[in-house]
Amino acid sequence: MRLPHKNICRIDWLSDDKLISTSYKCIKLWDIHGNLLKKVDLSPYNTNNPYQPYIAEIKNGNIFISNNRDLWRYNIYTDKKQFLGHGISIDWTPNKKYKFIVGQHNLRDEKTDKIIKTFTHHINLSLSNNFLAAQSNGGDKATLQLIDISNGKLVQEIAIPYLCNIQWSPDGTKLLTLNFSEEDTTLPQQPSFSVWNLI
Repeated sequence: MRLPHKNICRIDWLSDDKLISTSYKCIKLWDIHGNLLKKVDLSPYNTNNPYQPYIAEIKNGNIFISNNRDLWRYNIYTDKKQFLGHGISIDWTPNKKYKFIVGQHNLRDEKTDKIIKTFTHHINLSLSNNFLAAQSNGGDKATLQLIDISNGKLVQEIAIPYLCNIQWSPDGTKLLTLNFSEEDTTLPQQPSFSVWNLI
């Protein structure tokens, strides 16, 4: 199936029979046969940067939208919008015990909202709830950090210039990374994908 979505930057499952594709301009909801069900304009969330906003997370019909400064929740079913505060991205541990709002740089307990640990940039959690992969800094100084959630200690750190995305494998033993060869994202670039055996 080919989705006619210009400048698509992400695709994800919304449910077993629905897909979401996103660009920096809009969100599109599709059925599994490629029929467009809904289009959502992202211009209300935009800044002067043509590469923003972006989708920080998709979860249970809620789409978390960031412009690298502020974070919103948008529900694809109800069209309800909610401003969440200052932040870049959001994620939860699979056991739902902790949540992250990156940009606030804090790992908080979901029930008490107590700050457990502070981080600096994009993050991704292992399904075992034991390890956190974090992107530190940016540009040519970017590093991939593997952190033990139980004690907050750094387990491993790897320099990956212009790192822009990290994702755990379903079994939680490998990491997929995406990085570009240079910082200027206004030019066409060939991204580089790498798989790391870290655990």
